[in-house]
Amino acid sequence: MNPVAAQRVSVTTADQLALATRQIGPEVADLTVILLHGLLSDRDSWRCQTSHLASRHPDIRVIAYDQRGHGRSGRGCALSNTLGQLARDLDAVIDTTTPTGHIVLVGHSMGAMTILQYLQHHQSRNTDRITGVGLIATAAADITRHGLGRLLATPLAGGACALAAHIPASVEAVRISAVRATEPIWRLGTKKAPTLAALINAPELPILAGFLDSISHFDGTAAFRTLSRTPTLIMCGTVDWVTPPHHSAAIAAAVSAAEFVDVPGAGHMLMFDRPDVVNDRLDALLERARRELAPATTHPGSTSRPCKRPAAASSLTA
Repeated sequence: MNPVAAQRVSVTTADQLALATRQIGPEVADLTVILLHGLLSDRDSWRCQTSHLASRHPDIRVIAYDQRGHGRSGRGCALSNTLGQLARDLDAVIDTTTPTGHIVLVGHSMGAMTILQYLQHHQSRNTDRITGVGLIATAAADITRHGLGRLLATPLAGGACALAAHIPASVEAVRISAVRATEPIWRLGTKKAPTLAALINAPELPILAGFLDSISHFDGTAAFRTLSRTPTLIMCGTVDWVTPPHHSAAIAAAVSAAEFVDVPGAGHMLMFDRPDVVNDRLDALLERARRELAPATTHPGSTSRPCKRPAAASSLTA
């Protein structure tokens, strides 16, 4: 980890929920990277990336936070467990932590869906400051047509979500208290088992049911227009059964200027499966974002030429 210690930042949403947020790097920076985790996870899922970014890019500030209902962030009412609300929460995080400067948003799975939701629906002055986007192991639409997402379209899934909504709060409170009390132990024991860690640290079942319902109806394709003019990275693993490569390939096909990287042999938790590849491509995304921000230099007698578009897709070997 970078010698600069992670600092707590107090972020409160519009509906008065506290979001557990950490900042690494300088207090003020021209460029800030904000990391959004996926369902069943928390900001710790980015530990390999925060360590890398802090050491490789000391002039960049890194923000990672627990989304509502996850980790140590607050729990809202049942109706607030939606991607639309997560997009509004993201705006609150930006307002509080990054009131000035340029922003690169990077999301995994549901975190990436949050970014797409934010770009296509949320009217904010902050969207004009986004100079890079990273979408890792996610989908923009049709989540119920491929992979494990198909289970969300079954009657069994609907019944399970309805049942989860009626679980007594006292039962979930006991489970959450036990998880937090034993966190130092299970964090240590699950460092190489991110899926097990996610199951232990899973949000309350009614919260999980709400987000799954929102995800099953999600369509973020309207964000493609914004992505087409923003440096964008799309990554997936070839053996991801949660959000199969088809989803990432569909986004890449619609956003031709994006860099598309499919990693052979990697699964859904790409940040853990191949942190080296993820870190390398994040470096490249930040370089593209910096080039976009750099003022054009015209030398006497020179002729302006259009910039070359980045490769539409690439594939890395294991």
